[in-house]
Amino acid sequence: MNSELNESDIKLKFEEIFSFKNSEEVIEFREAALHLRIIDELIAVLEARNWNKAKLANELGTSKSYITQLFNGNKLINLKLLAKLEKILNIEFRVECHIKPEIVPAKSNKKFMTAKNVTSKKGTIKHSSLRSKQATF
Repeated sequence: MNSELNESDIKLKFEEIFSFKNSEEVIEFREAALHLRIIDELIAVLEARNWNKAKLANELGTSKSYITQLFNGNKLINLKLLAKLEKILNIEFRVECHIKPEIVPAKSNKKFMTAKNVTSKKGTIKHSSLRSKQATF
C-alpha cells in the first residue's frame, strides 16, 4: 500500500477538513478555536507558576479528569470558570474586539459602512476611517 499522498490528495484532504456544510459548523469551529486560545494562555500561566493539572483541579475544587477534559476540548470553558481562574491564579483575561474591514450595517437609510476606525467612550479601534456606501436592495 502506498502511504504517500500527492499534492492534489493533500489539497483535497485539507479542503475536507476546513470546509463547512453550514453556518452552524462555522460557529462550532470558531467556538473550539476560542476555547483553544484560552487553554493555550492558561497552559502558559500554569507553566510559569509551575502548576500541573492536579494542582489546578485542587485549587478549583474540581476533579483532575474535568481539567483534562477542558484541556482536550471535550468540555468548554464557561465565564464562571474564567472568573475562578482569574481569582486563583491572580490573572486577568482581557477581551479585545477588532472590527474586520468588511461591510457592516449602518443604523439607517439602508447604508452600509466599511469598518475602518471606530471611536467609542472606551477609546478607538484603529482601522483608518468609516466610509458610507449606499447599498442596493
